[in-house]
Amino acid sequence: MCEVFMNFEISEFMHRKEKNYIEYSYKRQGYYCYNGGPKVSKTLIIGFGNLLMGDDGAGIHAVRRLAAFPLPAQVEVIDGGVNSFAALTEIHNAAKVIFIDAMQGGGQPGDVYCLTLADFKALPSGGELSVHEFSLADTLYLYRQMGELPPVIIYGIEPANLDWGVELSPSIGAAVENVVSKVLSEIL
Repeated sequence: MCEVFMNFEISEFMHRKEKNYIEYSYKRQGYYCYNGGPKVSKTLIIGFGNLLMGDDGAGIHAVRRLAAFPLPAQVEVIDGGVNSFAALTEIHNAAKVIFIDAMQGGGQPGDVYCLTLADFKALPSGGELSVHEFSLADTLYLYRQMGELPPVIIYGIEPANLDWGVELSPSIGAAVENVVSKVLSEIL
């Protein structure tokens, strides 16, 4: 199943896979694993967010919309929840990775940012753009220290509301549809 990675204990790892959609959950935060092996020509689309915190769930809403489309066999859609560390479990073998997340970039609510890894390398680590404790920037920085990353595209959606609630703001809902269209045009 999973190999030990960087001497972290692998414990109580669960996943659910339906068609091209994977959802991970961990009973203990911080444990992760990966399956070694050569890179395969698959594209991963990984969404992050907290569905209980309003617009923070934008990345999850986006991947759920994408999973409803008939996608090529080499495309996997992953609900990463709020654990960007989960990305480490899958990107090791990917040929390309697309991340979708709420991102505080200083723009207007609903603005969509599209960054490549080269753009992201210039950003400081420490959660400046992410609304999660362990940010995507932190995850990419850590992964870069461990080896080569596949090509990465990051779609960030500027949130309007990060208060308790399960609904997206109207401008964020429209931005999610915009990102879904952009991702579909890249993979189909």
